[in-house]
Amino acid sequence: MLLNTHGAALTDTNSPIPAAGFLFDMNRFFQALISRFLGENLVGYEVQDERVLRGVFSYDPANNPRNHRSPLLRPDFLVLRNHKVKAVLDAKYRDLWERNLPREMLYQLALYALGQESGDRRATMIYPTLEDAARQQIVLVKDPLRGTSKAEITLRPVNLLKLDLLLRDRSAHAQRGRIELAMCLAFGEPPDVSTN
Repeated sequence: MLLNTHGAALTDTNSPIPAAGFLFDMNRFFQALISRFLGENLVGYEVQDERVLRGVFSYDPANNPRNHRSPLLRPDFLVLRNHKVKAVLDAKYRDLWERNLPREMLYQLALYALGQESGDRRATMIYPTLEDAARQQIVLVKDPLRGTSKAEITLRPVNLLKLDLLLRDRSAHAQRGRIELAMCLAFGEPPDVSTN
């Protein structure tokens, strides 16, 4: 409905009412769509919305005369298994295949990645696209002196037309497709498996 810029009618009518996209907060709508999709299709994982990453920022108690609370990092989604964070995800309604990544988004994702306690320091931005050629892109966060990688930011597209087809189709085949897509959105493309 939103893709075709049609709104909901308040009366019984067969003709859709045109409505410009600016009447909706598309970023919140997209975030809610991805949250529900992951929550329903990431089998064996728990998806938590806007959970705080604690301990990344902290005021020095000796130098906080106004007693401010420490700033909080709150990614859109944490994917957990057995109470351990397996993926940090953020959703933005901006086609990053067609448009540049704004530095504010880059900085936000870099902090999400660097704010993880241990293991692979990664954060992923899920974004919508209509482009079939769109593929994930990876930005490395490097140590400026040594050039070694400190963290990784993944920009991962979700094709809205393909997602729409998967959501409309209630067959068992489509259910498998939804599970595969949810795994890809959370963890990336599955590795190529050799049949030899």
